[in-house]
Order: sequence, then C-alpha cells, then structure tokens
Amino acid sequence: MLAHLVRDSAAPAALLWGPDLLALHNAAFLPLLPGGAPAQGSHCAALWPDGGGIAALVQAALAGQPLPPQTLAFPQAGGPAFFSLSAMPARDEAGLIGGVLLTGFETTCVVQAERRSAFLLDLDAALRDLDSPEAVVRTAAAQLGRHLGAARCAFGEVDAATATFQILADWTDGSMPGATGSHPLQDCGADQMAALRAGASIGLGEASGSLAVPLLRQDRLVALLQLHHAAPREWTTAEEALVREAAGRIWSALQRRQAEARLRLSEQRLRRVQQIGRVGGFEIDLRTGQNQRSAEYMDLQGLHPRSAEELHKDWVARLHPEDRLRAERRYLDAVSDHSGATDYAQEYRILTPGSGVRWIAARAEIERGPAGQALRMLGAHVDVTELKRAEAALAESMQQAREVLESLGDMLYALDSAARIRFASRRALEMWGLRAEEVLGQPFLGLLPAVRGSLTWQVISTVLASQVETHFCARSPLAGRWFEVNVHPAEGGGVTVAARDLEGRRHAEIQRRRAETALRRSEQRLRLAQDAGGVGTWEWNVVSGQVHWSASCHRLFGTDLAKGADLDRWRAAIHPADRPRVDAVLRQVLASTGMPLSIEFRFHRAGATAVRWMSARGELVRDPSTGRALQMRGVALDVTERRETEERQTLLMRELDHRAKNALAVVQAAVRMTPKDDPEAFATAVLGRVAALARAHTLLAEGRWDGVALHDLVAGEMAPFLTPEGDSRVAASGPPVMIAPTAAQALAMALHELATNATKHGALSVAEGRIELSWSLDTRSESGREDGPRQLALRWLERGGPPVTARPHRLGFGSRVLEATIAGQLGGRIVLHWRRGGLDCEMRVPLSRALLPDLDQRFRLRG
Repeated sequence: MLAHLVRDSAAPAALLWGPDLLALHNAAFLPLLPGGAPAQGSHCAALWPDGGGIAALVQAALAGQPLPPQTLAFPQAGGPAFFSLSAMPARDEAGLIGGVLLTGFETTCVVQAERRSAFLLDLDAALRDLDSPEAVVRTAAAQLGRHLGAARCAFGEVDAATATFQILADWTDGSMPGATGSHPLQDCGADQMAALRAGASIGLGEASGSLAVPLLRQDRLVALLQLHHAAPREWTTAEEALVREAAGRIWSALQRRQAEARLRLSEQRLRRVQQIGRVGGFEIDLRTGQNQRSAEYMDLQGLHPRSAEELHKDWVARLHPEDRLRAERRYLDAVSDHSGATDYAQEYRILTPGSGVRWIAARAEIERGPAGQALRMLGAHVDVTELKRAEAALAESMQQAREVLESLGDMLYALDSAARIRFASRRALEMWGLRAEEVLGQPFLGLLPAVRGSLTWQVISTVLASQVETHFCARSPLAGRWFEVNVHPAEGGGVTVAARDLEGRRHAEIQRRRAETALRRSEQRLRLAQDAGGVGTWEWNVVSGQVHWSASCHRLFGTDLAKGADLDRWRAAIHPADRPRVDAVLRQVLASTGMPLSIEFRFHRAGATAVRWMSARGELVRDPSTGRALQMRGVALDVTERRETEERQTLLMRELDHRAKNALAVVQAAVRMTPKDDPEAFATAVLGRVAALARAHTLLAEGRWDGVALHDLVAGEMAPFLTPEGDSRVAASGPPVMIAPTAAQALAMALHELATNATKHGALSVAEGRIELSWSLDTRSESGREDGPRQLALRWLERGGPPVTARPHRLGFGSRVLEATIAGQLGGRIVLHWRRGGLDCEMRVPLSRALLPDLDQRFRLRG
C-alpha cells in the first residue's frame, strides 16, 4: 500500500524499506537524489553516506522519534534547489518499524525570496548612515559582491555628455584588479549598448562570467551595475533580479546624498554671507561719549546720508521698543570697565523715520587701557533685514524638505514588553487611521484586532519572547499591500518595527523632484541674502575694459559710487607686496580654459589708514564659438576678521604646545628624582607627585591658563591628606595672589612633599597635630632694599606633632625635592627649622618668577 502511495503521489516521495533500507521513489523525488538519476532499489547508505541531511531524518524516524520538517538544499544545474522534507516511520503488518517514508515539497522560491529580502534590508541598513557618495557605492558593491560570490562588483553612472561610464568606487575579492575611473561606452559594442539602453541585461544565461544590469530612469540609461567572475559562470534570473533591485537602491541613495550635499553647501554659503557683511561704520569715544557716524551708517538708519555726530540717547531712541531694553543692556555690559570684553556683537531692530522696521547686525572692537578701562569702540552696522527674511524663507523650505524626507521614510512604531504602543510615526498613524493621543499606551491588538493571526503579529510575538532581530516580507492585513518588515528587539524587552511599503517606491522619483525644487528655491533665497548681506558684486568687460561695481562693492573698497569703478585705481590701491601676485593670477585665468578666479590680497581703502584683507572670486565667460574671453564677473568679500582669527589661532596652538611640553618635562623630572630602591614605594611616590601636578593642571585649565589663586592651589593639594568628613587641622591664610602656570606646578610639588612628610612623620601623623600655612607679599627685594613688592613669602608651621629632638643627620628625598622646585626651578630660597613642636619651613620666591604675562597680553604685544 505504501508503495502505491509513493508512486501515485504528485509531490516528491520515497520509501526506504527493509533491513537494508532499499529505495523506492517517484519521479518527483529525482531532484533530491544524487545527480538526479533514478535510484530504485539502491541502499540508503549509498545514496546519503554523509550522515547529515536526509540521513539524519531517516535515523530519527527509525528510532521512532521523527524530526520536524527540515529545509534542505540540493545541487542543480541552475543553482541549488530547496525542499522541505519530512521522514515518518513506516510500520509493517505487525506494527513494527520496517522502513521510512520520505515526503516533501519544493521551497526554492520561498527561500530565495527570504534571502533576497534579508539582503536588501541589510543593504539599506548599511547605506542608511553613510554621507559620501563614494562610501555608498563602495559599501553596496562589497555587500552585493560577497553575497553573490563574485570576484568584482562595480557601480557607475552614465555620463551622456561624454558618453562614458564613471565608476566612483568598486569592490574586488583580490583575484581581479579594480575598475574605478572613466570608461568609454563605445567599448561595450553597438549591439550591447542598444540592449542596455532598452533595459536588457548582458550576460544573463550565458557562461561568460560577467553580468551587466542597466538602470533606466525616464527611459534613459543612467547607471550600470556590473559583476565579474574569474571563471565561467552562468548567472540566474533570480540573481539578475536581485542585482537590478540593488542598482535601483544604490541610485536612490546616491541621489539623496547628492541632494543633501548640495543643500548643506547652500546652507554653508548662507552662513558665510551672514558673517562677513559690513555696511555703516561708527566710532565711539567711551571717555567723552562722542559718537561719530559715517554717511553709510546714517543712510542705513533712514537719515540724511552724511557723516554726523550723535549722542548715545539718539541711538537708543531708534531702537525698537521690544528690543530697546535688551540691546542697550548688552551694549552697556560690553563697554563696562569690569567686563574685560574686547568684542561686541548683537542683532536688534530699529525704527526708521518712515516707521519702517529694519534688522541691524552690529559688530565692533573695544579698545581698553592698561587697567582694563574701556577707551574706544570701533565697529560697523549691517542691514540684515532681507537676510532675516531669507532665513525665515529658508526655514520654511527646510521644513518642507523635512516633510518630503519623512514621506519617503519607513513606517515606524514601537511596542513595550506587554505589546503596548510606545511610539508611532506619522505614516503609521495614517495607515491605522488614528491620532497619536489615541494609540500611545494602548494594547496593539486591542487597537488593531485585524492584525491578530497575521504573519507580522507572529513574528512580533516571537521577537518579544526571543529578543532576536528578524527580517521578512508580508502582506499587511490592514492595507492589503506587501511590506518589507524589520523587527528589532528594544531595551526593556520591547520591539521596534520598521516597515517599508514596496509599492510606494514608485513615488520616490516624484519626491526627489520635489526635493530638487525646494533646493532651487533655497538657492534663489541665497542669492537674495547675498545682495542684502554686504557682499560686493562686480563685472569686468574684458573686451572694452569697462568695470561695473555694485553699491555694496563700492562701500567695501571705500570708493565713490558717483565716480564709478576704475580698474587702474583699484589695482593701485592693492598692497605693493600683493600686486604682482594678483596680476599673475588674472593672467592665468585669462589664459586658461576653465580656471576660476580665487585670490586674497591686502587693500588700502580710500580715507582709511588700516589695511584690509579682501577676497575676490569670479568666473570668466568666453565666446562659445571662438573661445575669446568676453567678461569676468564675481564677488568681493572683506575677510580681515577671518585672517586675524586664523593668526590668533596659530599663536594659541603654539602656546598650547609650549605648555604641554612644560607639563611633560615637570612629570619627567618628578619621576627622575624619585628613589627607585623599593618598587612599591617608588610607584606610590610617583603617583602622588603626578597627582599633585594633575590637581595643579586642573586648576590652571579651569582658569584658562591665566594663573591660579594660591588659596585654591593650597586647598587642592591638602585635600588628599585630610579626612573625608572634613578636617580643620590645616589653617591657610594670606592675601589674594594669582600664581603663574609654571610657578603653580612647582609650588604644588613643594606643598605635596611637605604634606607627605607631615602625614608620615609630622603633625598630620597624630590626631592633635595642626599646621599653619601663611603667605604674604614681601616688599623687600632679594638684596633687602625696600623698593616695592618683590617676593612671595610662604611659611609652613607644624604644631602638636611628635616631639622633634634633633635636626635630621642628613637631608631626605623630600628636602631635595623642595630645594629643586623652590630654589632650582623658581630661583627662590628655602629655610628649614626643626623645632620641638614640628617643622618650620620658610620659602621665598621672586615675584618675577611667580607671576608671568598671560597669553592675551603676549598676543597684544605681538600685534
């Protein structure tokens, strides 16, 4: 009866019977046999000798413990075929197991679909956070090449203008050379190019080892994805479909990155324009209150465009009522003698005589006297009204762009461990037809009962229990469409579900066009902001020699708008040292075929004593038929502030390098001076001294390396030697003194040695011991003359410690450290008195070594 069942079954079936398990199978079982050849009457051990796969199923069934159905792969000519196979015990008339019945069904399509979906999900995840187009192409090529076992994988865009195939990046397994660069399309041959432009792949079903899959957009060939194998290989239809899908995803990722890069560049240009524009100048004598305003300043305020002298109250009266209190307070705080500020910048609104409102960006420098008193403010006002409007329009454009990007994203929602909804994206809410307040905190199945029993809910339940990430494809019971779904375990036992609408990808091109439209609008607003931000524009007719400057360009170079622009006058005002370089660059641009103008130079503005740094950028327009130079146009910017900032940063970096080297030298000296006889004692001593330096370094860093208060230095160095509950056994007193960085490190080492000695042998070794630490500014010089504060005097006095019966016979290592730091490093002197109540240590340090000019003073001296 079983034999008839096997022969009549339409599905693969086989019966292994008798002590030798002889095979009886139907025709559908042939793909599961070695070589696909009939094996009627063959021994089971001869057919599957490896002990795994079918053999394992047979052994379990013979033992009366059949295994669950297993999905097994079987080699075929066009690639492996997959079957779900079951093995059941076959019993004889006595009820004993006399053989095994094998039944199964093919699952090749399901397995390939699952693997394809998993690969595409992994590919999307790998590309999601990459910024550069090169990284996108390289990563995608590596993922696809390894997945398909290729030797090389390359993706390139088709440049129709040059008829070339541009490979930005590729991947190889090392057996084949790379292929990055430009490749002529004509090398493919006319027939193959015609097939590619028609959307047909080259190499499919052939044993050539190469596969080229075209990507078309709007019936136009835009990219190629190529795979190569060192040996002949026949690519399957399923592999070609996967490559085609991957090409589309790579292309979409590149388009998004390129659009985002253009948008970032546009934003950077806008920010630069905001920072460099200048219009009306002003100068304020902060001692007399005299305010000098330039003609451009008065014109910006809506007043008669001529130089004028005003009072502070005139400026306050023009401030917008809503900004008046804030703007005046910011100004007064900046010019206060106690603020120490040297830079002033703020934005506010003013009211012009015609009741118009303008936005002003004010920038200035504050000059101060030796005592820090504010002497003079010199600055400029910029009308940024149009820029503010452009910013608002750009923000609106960015919001629209964000909405477009969100509409292209996945449907996301998160569940906690009890399957309650913690988060739902806008797309998820739209699909469910619910509002956020209706779903948050609610049971998932309670809100969406139609999901119960679906594959999606089965996978979510499994991941909630196993916390193992799962990828799959399923039809939504709510929308009736197919989705790619990722279920990720979340902290706390919940899950996050990301679902991508497969049918929604056809809308990606429409969304991309919307993003490009938003980008064009953003660029238009950028041009508007350039006109409003004080950037000078210019045009030079190379043929006639005529030059035209915008009004802002005249203001930038300090020339008269009524007299017009003159190239010779402009060239004569260039700094003599920069003039030959400017001439050489202009000649190079005129002689080249595509070189843009980009140069920075110093310029003497008319009526000004200071030299300004200017930046000129432009492009040359040529006659398309003859190549003759016709016109050059571009922009001019004042980059003085940026150049000064770069110079100051260079000085700061040199100073930081100097201080770092000093700190390393001090640590090296501390290690070198520590005795090395006892390794454990050596480690403890070195750690203590390095910790003392670290505490001093922390205090200096908190004070921006301008020095450290001696009282703070003492408190920091004594803290490790006192109890956590607080200890009043150390009394410190003295006037406020700021110690220079080098002196602070040396004093920290000295205090650490004194405290260590007191803890081991002195006042801090007993409960009743006390230490008095005091300091003063001694007016006596090292020669003893009364000629001003010349020395810092410190005294360390121990009381109540173990009685001192005699002076030590020899100086210990701590005494040598004190001598090396106070005398050797700071040029001071130290006197040790061994009194009965404890050590009495007097230290004197020249103020010329203890106090040094700070970084800002040195920078000003250098300037």
